[in-house]
Formats: sequence, structure tokens, C-alpha cells
Amino acid sequence: MFLESNFDVIKFEEIDSTNEEAKRLIRSGVLSKSTVITSKTQALGHGRYGRSWVSEEGNLYTSIIIKLDSTLDKAAQYSFIASIAVGETIRSQIDSKFKIEYKWPNDVLIDGKKVSGILLESLKDNNSNHWLIIGVGVNINNCPQLTDKEVVCLSDVLIGSIDIYQFLNKLIYNFESQENLWKNQGFSCIRATWFKNAHRLGEEITVNLLNEKFKGKFEGINDNGELEVDVDGKKHFISSGEVFF
Repeated sequence: MFLESNFDVIKFEEIDSTNEEAKRLIRSGVLSKSTVITSKTQALGHGRYGRSWVSEEGNLYTSIIIKLDSTLDKAAQYSFIASIAVGETIRSQIDSKFKIEYKWPNDVLIDGKKVSGILLESLKDNNSNHWLIIGVGVNINNCPQLTDKEVVCLSDVLIGSIDIYQFLNKLIYNFESQENLWKNQGFSCIRATWFKNAHRLGEEITVNLLNEKFKGKFEGINDNGELEVDVDGKKHFISSGEVFF
């Protein structure tokens, strides 16, 4: 049972990728409103840079499809809207002793361990409308083994179980709440909420770009959602790249 929402919800038992299904729907021209696709498993799930996303049954795999009002100028801000929505949904499920953090640009952490990843992809339909696909994965009952970071699933920090569709229901509600806040008050309120829970804000990080790698102090994000890094007194703005903490 889903709360009243502006989103259509499409459910699958198994699919190649919810993001790929979203692309098919956009290209087919059948979408008339914002839509959520979810599947119990994915055969070809992927994260940033095409990395494989292990998609065992028991976790949440979903894509939120948004028809953008104009261009892609502010589309990156949806990563922060989605992160907060995921964080607030998790917060409602776990004890307050666990710390929820947001790692730029697209991870949600519990006590420093990754519990969720978010992937933004954009697409034009045949009428030149811009659509945004927000892929969200949340480790609920299973933890994929990653070599470069620690992971956690909600079942590790809960007594009892979580119904995945109820979790998605709350996530949609929180996403719409944050999106409405953003539309009515702008990005500054989203950024302020994200700041309060930013992972290692004010500490040294390593930024690994395509042709360079450097260390600097993580100072925050600007109005465009770019990472602000201070390197020897000079401020750098990073819109993409790998960030290591």
C-alpha cells in the first residue's frame, strides 16, 4: 500500500536494470508524469562509471524518473535531494545512536560505512524534453563485498526486519517532501541539511580526477553542488571525480 503520491510506481520481480528500464520508457514516449521503477533483483545493475552494482534479492533497487522543467542546469542538485530522502528514511528505521552521513556526491553512510549509492543519468525524449533518472540502491538485507570501502546493511543495525515496499513508500514520501522544499525555498535549505551530516567536512580528502590527483581540505559544496576543496589556500571546485576520505 503506497501513500498518496504524484508518482506512478512500476514493480518488477527481476530486471536488467531499473535505470535501463527508465531509459526505455523515456525513449518510448509513454511517460506522462514522474515515475518510480523498482525491482527485487537486477541482472545488470551499475553504478558510477559503469561499475557493476551487485543486486541480490533483499535490497532496494529503484529508479526515480523526473521530467525536468527546463535544462539540466540544476539537475545535479537532485543528488543531494535524493541523499537526504534516503537518509531520512533510514533514520526513521534505526536507533539514534547510529550516525547517518552524506558522502559527496552520491553515497549515504551509517557510522562511516556505505549503505546506499545514488546514480544520476539524464536523457532527452523524442520531443527534446529533458528527463532525469535517479537510481537508488539501499543495502537492506545484504551487503555487497567492496574492495575499496566498508559497507553495511540495515539488518546489521536493526532488531527485526524491514518490508522493502514500505521502505520505498517512505522514501518516495521523503523525496517529494525534499523536492517541494527545494522548489519553494531553493537549494540553500537542501545544502544546509546536507552540511549538517556531511562526511568528514573540514578534513583532508584526496581528489582523483582524470588527469590529476591532489589532497585538500573539504570545505563544503557550492550553489551548483560542486565540491569545495582548499589546496594550500587556493579554493578548487570539483564537479566530478573520485573523492577518497
